Amino acid sequence: MKKLLCVILCVVFVLALSACGQKAADADPTSATTGNAIIDSNIVDIDDMMAVSSEVGTLYYPEKWNGTVTFTSDAGQLNASCEDVLLFTLYFGGESGEEFGTLHLSDGDKALRYEMYDISAAAAEDEDLYAMQEDINVIFQYLIKEGKLTVN
Repeated sequence: MKKLLCVILCVVFVLALSACGQKAADADPTSATTGNAIIDSNIVDIDDMMAVSSEVGTLYYPEKWNGTVTFTSDAGQLNASCEDVLLFTLYFGGESGEEFGTLHLSDGDKALRYEMYDISAAAAEDEDLYAMQEDINVIFQYLIKEGKLTVN
């Protein structure tokens, strides 16, 4: 009897796992959702995005941070900060930062790298800093959606 119960439970477990996997397989690859809750909760209509100029073209970042997050460009990089707190840096080519993917540009492919900064001391005063930092995912998602970025 115990063997039969174990076999039935195993079959139910396998069926439940295959049903979960089926949803991901049926997903529309052209949709804006990624299955990542952090990214998906931040993807909104392009009209709700601010356009950020960079050396690799226009990047999109949530409009809700317009006037709060400042972007500055240096050769081969884009820095995002809130007042005196550095949130993240995007590197276009080079060896700095963690590699995220490959940018497909008119002048050839470049590695897209990023660096996230420790904001724990500053965030004790303002929890929005974490949200601003996590919204780097919105930039990545729009690049992917536009076909300009392949994730490695």
